[in-house]
Amino acid sequence: MILKVGHIFRFSNTLRKIKEIAESGKLGNILMINMVWATPWEEIPAGRDALYDFAPHPIDMLNYILSEWPSKASCISREISLKRKGLGEFAHMILEFSDGKFADINLSWLSADDSKTRKMEIFGTNENLIAFPVEQELYIWNKESKTKTKIPIISNNTIADEIMDFINTVKLGVHVSSNSGSIGARTIAIIESAKKSHEIEKVIEINNDKGMPLAFSKIKDISVGKDTKIYDQVNLFDCKIGDNCKIDSFVYIEGGVEIGN
Repeated sequence: MILKVGHIFRFSNTLRKIKEIAESGKLGNILMINMVWATPWEEIPAGRDALYDFAPHPIDMLNYILSEWPSKASCISREISLKRKGLGEFAHMILEFSDGKFADINLSWLSADDSKTRKMEIFGTNENLIAFPVEQELYIWNKESKTKTKIPIISNNTIADEIMDFINTVKLGVHVSSNSGSIGARTIAIIESAKKSHEIEKVIEINNDKGMPLAFSKIKDISVGKDTKIYDQVNLFDCKIGDNCKIDSFVYIEGGVEIGN
């Protein structure tokens, strides 16, 4: 079965350019990423909140640009006007990364002037970047000269490109992009961590470098060697795993099995 996730911004020429600039070193070391994701709705569908509705795209965009997952998540959520218990119209999420940079993300169904906002700001040690992903506009702010330069972007139809990616994947039988189901699962796991942070009012540690807290696994009576990494959504029972192994998501290992040294 070919499974894809609707992470449509991975197919945006603007996001590809942002990734290129970030990886080129032009911005210097990335210190912080600020994102605003807001859409004013007068009638919010039943059972939906701002965190689950809006967070998947910003989280996935961060992973695409940085090629890493956060190590900590914290969040507050508020029911402001509709007062639907547990279903916030606003969420403020902070995602921290192992090297000290962090992302500050505001998600909201509220807007002071009823405008839809999709904005990203990247603060670097050399220069800053400002992006409007929907409008496919991108700017660089030079700290020394205090000038803003627009970066040329050839706008593309992201939906059409996403559909063609799926068609090509079906034809070839292998994933031809990074838009996989496992990335979608990891994105949801981070949202679950943010939700838990709001509920217990604490920062949630995310326990491995792919962003998956081990919250969706069944692990019992195993031994694990040095520098071995185990990702979430695994079932491991009464087994031995040696040094320098990687147990990726959706793996089942039963009793008596030995892997590695």
